[in-house]
Formats: sequence, structure tokens, C-alpha cells
Amino acid sequence: MTKHSLKTSSSATTRHSATTETKAQRADWHRLDNIGNYYAAELGRSIQTVFRFSASMADPIDPVALQEAVNKTVKEFPNFNVCLRSGFFWHYLQEVNTPLVVTPETDPICARLHFGAKSPLVRVSYFRNRINFELSHMVSDGRGSLNFFKELLQQYVMATHTDVTIPPALESSPEQKSEDSFSKYYERVAGHATKLKSGYQIPGLKMPEDPTFMEFHLPVADVLKISKGMNVTLTSLIIAVLIRSIRQEMSTSQVGKIIRIGVPIDLRRAFKSETTRNFFGLAFVSHTTLPVPDEPSIELLAREVQEQLKEAEKPENLKPRMMQMVSFEKNRFIQLSPVFVKDKVVRFFDWLTSHDVTATVSNVGAISLNEALVPFVNEINILTGTRGLNFVVTSCRDDLSIGISTIFTNLDIVCHFVRFFTDRSVAAFINSSRAELTEAEGTLMVTPPEELPSEKPSHEEPPAVHAQLKEPSAGAPAADAPREEAPHA
Repeated sequence: MTKHSLKTSSSATTRHSATTETKAQRADWHRLDNIGNYYAAELGRSIQTVFRFSASMADPIDPVALQEAVNKTVKEFPNFNVCLRSGFFWHYLQEVNTPLVVTPETDPICARLHFGAKSPLVRVSYFRNRINFELSHMVSDGRGSLNFFKELLQQYVMATHTDVTIPPALESSPEQKSEDSFSKYYERVAGHATKLKSGYQIPGLKMPEDPTFMEFHLPVADVLKISKGMNVTLTSLIIAVLIRSIRQEMSTSQVGKIIRIGVPIDLRRAFKSETTRNFFGLAFVSHTTLPVPDEPSIELLAREVQEQLKEAEKPENLKPRMMQMVSFEKNRFIQLSPVFVKDKVVRFFDWLTSHDVTATVSNVGAISLNEALVPFVNEINILTGTRGLNFVVTSCRDDLSIGISTIFTNLDIVCHFVRFFTDRSVAAFINSSRAELTEAEGTLMVTPPEELPSEKPSHEEPPAVHAQLKEPSAGAPAADAPREEAPHA
């Protein structure tokens, strides 16, 4: 009887131990959310969607203090220090047990993060007085990532200034931070999102594996003065200026084509979610191009943009597209398909929708810093990897930063966009990732790879490119006039 009791006790202990171990293993992995599944199809590719947050601090970076800050921040956000693993049916995120190591900045901006099953999908680096935080879109979106970045800055300042105490950037439970809000708020809805006609695609030489990144800085007050004068929001103004800048580069034969701007919309407020994972919908602003004399003024265009945004941002209009996205992974056939089949299906749908949008504008909004942090942070910038032309807008105090990412070597659209503000006496400057970025005759141009010198420049501070561009030479198209199509030979 005694032996039997001992044996039973031993078996129960073994089962309890195994159960505890299984729960521990499950606790450090997370299912990808709906958007994460989409971007997981990029695994192994040289071009991956990566967010980059950077802050210029008041003093040179202390690497030891930054490492201490990273360690503490990861404890608050363990679902960020993860790698992508693949099962038979689904990809999933596995928490990395080794510390996230801070390194000097040596990689290109928004360089790929996923190289294999053990590659962390996050990177923290520094250069002079700048802290950089880069994260794969598989893990989070811009708003969710911002919480990690703010906590990182706060921990760094507290590590370098022991007399400073700052409360957590996000006071939410671990469950709230790691919640999959797409699945939580999914419901079957009647009808489907409206199918879009193809949007105008920007032509020209592309360098998809070596994009150009720029940070365009303007005073918030000056830009708000312009937008208020038109009775529109800052976002509507920026989108309207981008549409006009794209239109200026279109030929007369392209009249009637649709310039469509994709605008990610944060869903956290609408659904009262505090998740730090992906949770956004996509709205669209469209403008059907007209002959030059019939094109609306920038004021009318901005109001048209604002009306479209107001309508697109309504929950009843965002919901069908959101639910349609989630229904894909809820489909029984998809659920039972191996992961490599799912990836092929995702890539196919990505190909089908790749011509819907001309460019993307994402407004992360104003970044509010704790008062104790303000003296130590000069400016904050956000960039994202791109397969076309992307704008990310944010502001910190009176600095408006527009992160521009483009694969196009011809930067005339960016030039028109910049000139709109400088022509209105807005003091501005641009930081560029390229030493070979040149300015001539009112244009910005990237030198193609075959024309670059064989010896690349050393890793130095990105050069500033003055925003006050030269006037076009005599005979060149006026700033407000689209380019005429060249006659055929």
C-alpha cells in the first residue's frame, strides 16, 4: 500500500511538472495578429516592412545606460523581444530568452530584421546623440510601437540622471498590452468592403532594395496656420499637398487616372483597446485627375480630402474592411492549410491589391512626453520601410517631422511637396540618408548605383539637404503645372 501510494504520488508530480513546463512554454509565445500574419509572408525576403523610431537627445548616448534602459523596457514589453517561428499551420512569435543587445548604428535604415528562426524582430542602436529603435511590422504598428519607444527613452533618462523619476509610459496589464484586438472584436458582418479601381502608379527608375529616407522638419505652428487658413486639419493639408505634388509630375495623357492615398487609421480609441500589437484599419482618399485648368485649388482639394477622411473614418465604413481582413484567417480552408500555402495565398492577394494605392500617409499624431523627459529630447522622427512612396507624420512639441521613404530615384514629387511649404515662408530642413543626394535646377535626384563612386562614404551623420530649393530654370514647367508628355520620336 505504501509503495503504491509513493508510485501514485510520483506520477502525479511528474504530470504536474510536465503541465507546468507546457504552460511556461505557452506563456512565452504569441499567435500573430491579423496584420502580423500578412507581414509574416515576407519572411526570408530582403525587403521587409520595418518601423524606425529615432530620438535626438540633448547629449551623446551612453551605451551602458542605454543597455540598462533596454533591459528594463523589455521586461515591461516582453512581447516585443520576439522571433518568428513557423509551425505546420501557422507562424507564431516566440519570446527571445537572451537579452536584446544594443549596438552602434551600422545597418542601413529599416534594414531587414528576419534572417532565420532565431532572429529578433527588434533592433536598438545609437549614433552620437541619437537613439534608434526598429521593429518589424509583424509585431506591432506605429502607435503600438510608440509606447515601447517612450518607455525606452524614459528608462534611458532615468539611467543617466538618477535624480529623475518618471512613471511608466503605458500603465496597462501585460494581458492588455499583448491582446489580439482583431480577434477579440471580430464579428461576421453582412456585405464586403467596396472593391477599388486601380490607382495611379508612379513611374520611373526604382531601387527597392536601397530606398531613400528623409526627415522633413517644419514648425508645427506654421503648418497649422496654413491648415487653419483653409479650415482643414493638418493631416488633410499634407495629403492634399502630396496629391498635388504627384499630379504635377503626371503627363496630359494620364488625365482621368485616380491618385489614391492609403491612410492607416488607429482603431484603439474606437474599440477602447490598449493593445501594443497591430490594430489599425485602412482608409482611402482618392482624386480623379482633371485637365490642368480644371484641377481644384489646393484649398478645395484639401477640403475634398477632409470630407473623404471624415466619411472613411466612420466605424461603419472601417468595420467591413477590417472584418473582411480577419475573415481570411477564420476561413476553414485557410485554417486547415499548411503555412506555406497560407503564405502563397497572402502573397497572391498582396499582388492583387498592389495597384490600389499610389502612396501612403500615416499620421501617428502628436507625441506627448512626460515633463521630466522634455529637457533631454530634442526631436523625434519616425520612418518605415517601403515598396513605393510612404509618408509618416508625427510631432513633438513645436517640431513637425514628416518621415519620407521612397524607392524612386527621381525625387521630383518630394521636391514639389517641400516647395509648397518653403514657398509660404515656412522655415524647414531635410535630413537625408544619402550622401549622394543632389540638388539641381529645383529637383532632388538620387544617383543610380552604377553611377556611384566605388568607395562608399563612411558612416557619418546623414547630411542635411536644404529645403529652400532653387527655382526651376527658364523654360521648365511652372511649379503648379503638371509636366507635359514628351512627343514621340
